[in-house]
Amino acid sequence: MATKSENNGWICLQRAFKDWQHYGEPMVKIVFLDLLLNANHKDGWWHGHKCERGATFVSIRTIAQNNCITTKTVQRALKVLVETGEIQRVK
Repeated sequence: MATKSENNGWICLQRAFKDWQHYGEPMVKIVFLDLLLNANHKDGWWHGHKCERGATFVSIRTIAQNNCITTKTVQRALKVLVETGEIQRVK
């Protein structure tokens, strides 16, 4: 769990976000926003692995649990986001 200091700060969404191609797909939007909120705002380290600004280490299971959706739903949403170039997955 993140400490209080790790949750400080803001993310800014433009109103044009409503025009995003996946805005009408609730599960894709939920997964994207979860990734956005968890992305690093500065370079850092996690369990000995460098995690650059804008990146995050998160499991499909964690995303599913945090949003009360199934892992299958997360997998489908991630597939859409990768295919349309919104995110890049690194294993």
